[in-house]
Amino acid sequence: MLQKTKDFPERAASLDLPRLRALCAEKPDATMALVRAAWPDIVTALGSGHTLKRVCEELNKDGLAIGYKTLSACVCRLRRERTGNVRLRETPARRPLPLSVPSLRHLAPPASDPLAQAMEACARPRYDIIAVHCDGDPTKKKLI
Repeated sequence: MLQKTKDFPERAASLDLPRLRALCAEKPDATMALVRAAWPDIVTALGSGHTLKRVCEELNKDGLAIGYKTLSACVCRLRRERTGNVRLRETPARRPLPLSVPSLRHLAPPASDPLAQAMEACARPRYDIIAVHCDGDPTKKKLI
């Protein structure tokens, strides 16, 4: 077992790690790792006009047992990684604002009130179908 020492970076170059090298040569167990290994070929197939369903069928014929939904999720994740739109699982810790800084909620007006449309609809008078049709009396003399 390696011990933490101050000269670890110097010793790291001379370490013999046969199990780690053997692990690099093995086929990974994780589906995402297998899809990542096949990613250049998947991109080429999709770029040439084939559907993801057809790519999934061909991967299954080649021995990579993967469902369409799983492949779709992996492809979406790899595309996000390539474009830099990776969502972080952990959110950075928020620092509380200093007491001397006023709260930003009080300074900025609310962007939109989600209940504004409902309140506006409730404030309008109700639609009276009897008044519109005059209850069959065009002179409006019949009261009831």
